[in-house]
Amino acid sequence: MFAVFNPVVLISGTIFLGFDPHGVFQPAGFAGALVTAWLLFIAYVAVLVAIATLLRSNGAAIATNICLVSIFPTLLQALDFLFGRIGLKIFPVWIGEKLSSVTSLPLPSGAVMAGIFIAILYVIAAGAVGIYLFKKHDVK
Repeated sequence: MFAVFNPVVLISGTIFLGFDPHGVFQPAGFAGALVTAWLLFIAYVAVLVAIATLLRSNGAAIATNICLVSIFPTLLQALDFLFGRIGLKIFPVWIGEKLSSVTSLPLPSGAVMAGIFIAILYVIAAGAVGIYLFKKHDVK
């Protein structure tokens, strides 16, 4: 899907907006943003698969994953709003927020490295949970 998504976005964006309408294109930054977005997509999939492994039911896994993608970020933003006065920020470590910061123009400084770090963290955590749950379940 990602191999189809990138060329479609690049070609349609170039057709509709022209090449580099904002004047901020740098090939190395663009390549870093694409690799980081790819890693963040993998992290999203790892989390969704870990949840599916936990629930062991297709309907429950689909419903939970839809809630994770749509409702969970809103709850994180609400917690940021409540605890923001004491300096506690939770939403910036969510995959979706890093994905939106990596795919924005101009690319914020440090967004690529933070995105790579968050992606690796989520992949390792979701993989560890998935492997633990898979070994714990009775597979017949």
